[in-house]
Amino acid sequence: MFAGAACEEALVDMKKVLGPAWYNAVLGRNPLTKEPLVTLPDSMREEVMYHLNNTVLPTRFQQLEQFLASSEGPYFCGDRMTVCDLSLYVYASGILDGTFAAGVQPSVMDNCPGLKALMERVGNHPRFWLERAAN
Repeated sequence: MFAGAACEEALVDMKKVLGPAWYNAVLGRNPLTKEPLVTLPDSMREEVMYHLNNTVLPTRFQQLEQFLASSEGPYFCGDRMTVCDLSLYVYASGILDGTFAAGVQPSVMDNCPGLKALMERVGNHPRFWLERAAN
């Protein structure tokens, strides 16, 4: 699997497992009523957040750190910024500033200096700012 596909797979998995944190429900929300489906009791929510913060997210971010380190450039797919880099920027920015999902700790990225540097490169990239200004 090439780095771009592996990166996207890891990000999709992280978004999927955050469902209970976002909605406080096992199955997310009812697509018709938007009500939570199978609400988590407080004790289960605490257990979910513990595993997200201590196992699932740090491990996935470490995998992404390794994918980036094995690339042949400053981005996941070498010398060119791709959707993988942008996806990480959006996802990780929200985690680091605490806006992505309540209870997810920024410390899940403590051992990811390469990813943090990548986020800085993406955030400072001129094309990134041109696209943001256009929208």
